[in-house]
Amino acid sequence: MDFQDAEPVGYGQFTGKVNIDNVSILKSVPTNAEAQIESSTGLVIFPNPTSGELNIVSRLAKNEVTTIKLFNIQGQAVSTLCQNQNLSTGQTLQFNLKDFGITRGIYLLTFSTLDKKITRKVIVN
Repeated sequence: MDFQDAEPVGYGQFTGKVNIDNVSILKSVPTNAEAQIESSTGLVIFPNPTSGELNIVSRLAKNEVTTIKLFNIQGQAVSTLCQNQNLSTGQTLQFNLKDFGITRGIYLLTFSTLDKKITRKVIVN
């Protein structure tokens, strides 16, 4: 049965087959938002959105002294998750945001080293 030969069953319903040819996938985008991976910056943040537990994995090329802060959407610093901590390549930092007084909302996480600063959006449910 081709698309043109299909009989409608009701509003918004279709029971026939649809064949699609010549489909190209240009870019794959994760739909579950479990991890925000930035291979160019060397940072993995998950889960995002989070209910409180947040994991940050370093994919930096070398060990670096790191500071991680959270800002509200008005740009005000609300918490320092770690300051001047030596972070190894592949190391995972785990934070319970509730321990830092972080409540529901949208935040900006800044990950700073001596030579770079990365900012990512974090949603807390």
